[in-house]
Amino acid sequence: LLYWERAKDLTAVLDKLLADPVFGSRIDQERIGAAGFSLGGYTVVSIAGGVFSPQTFAGFCNSPQRDFTCGPQPEFPDAPRLFEELKNNDPFVKESLRHASDSYRDKRVKRVFAIAPALGSGFTAAGLSQIKIPVGIVIGQADLVAPLATNAQRYADLINGARLTVLTGGVGHYTFLAECTRHGQKVVDVCRDAEGVDRRQVHQRVAQLAFEFFEQGWTKK
Repeated sequence: LLYWERAKDLTAVLDKLLADPVFGSRIDQERIGAAGFSLGGYTVVSIAGGVFSPQTFAGFCNSPQRDFTCGPQPEFPDAPRLFEELKNNDPFVKESLRHASDSYRDKRVKRVFAIAPALGSGFTAAGLSQIKIPVGIVIGQADLVAPLATNAQRYADLINGARLTVLTGGVGHYTFLAECTRHGQKVVDVCRDAEGVDRRQVHQRVAQLAFEFFEQGWTKK
């Protein structure tokens, strides 16, 4: 739940890759982009310069407009309860909380692509006005986990020049996850899509959108 630490992780990985004797010289530093799904979508917005506001997010979650992102997530339902204990007693967590609204912009990242991004209601207009690089966003119209209006649409409305693509029909949040086996589709909720949704075709569409978004940026240089 220390969301802002995620962008720092990307920066640490990029530091290591660029300094690596095998990979470093093979990386074109003018063509570094970032892409992420769900909370990873929030992460790339953060590394692009968006400044998160815990107070804004808390206010949203205490309002009638609150969405699914405010509650315990099925991947880790005990997280909010455990976090309540940690934030008052754990020195690392307490220190991190003091930096929740810092900027984690990494200027080496030139473009970002967010897939079904979450936590959109944790940003103010001023917090997203700091983003000066191109941002691409894609979401499914039927996303109930990170709903369009309070997440992808909010990002698109408040980030100057952001490009939003909404995949219509029954495309949901977990449609963007990997394809599942037939057995997985029977026993795992996130493996099942709405009737008429072909997960493979959705993946191909998103891959093409991401390819075009990044390649258009590089070829302009």
